[in-house]
Amino acid sequence: MITTSQRHGTLTSRALQLLYKIAVTTKVTLLPLALQIYQERREMQSMSDAVLHDIGLDRSTARREANRSFFDLPGERLTDIAAPPKKRVQLPGAEQ
Repeated sequence: MITTSQRHGTLTSRALQLLYKIAVTTKVTLLPLALQIYQERREMQSMSDAVLHDIGLDRSTARREANRSFFDLPGERLTDIAAPPKKRVQLPGAEQ
């Protein structure tokens, strides 16, 4: 029987638990974004050909996009999450 340390080289059981926790946390963190993208893909699928043409897509591209996996998220959308929040600048005379 192969043990965890044999199967994963120098990774200990504790390290594997930590990696698992990070993976689960990442999925939970990404859940709101994944839901938003899922909704956008469904809306895109129901758009008319004219609207799709206006945004530079065709029906087959919209269909392909709508059939992507739930967690198949575009990289540029992931960088928005990874980026630190931007500082809000309060303009003189503006309400808070």
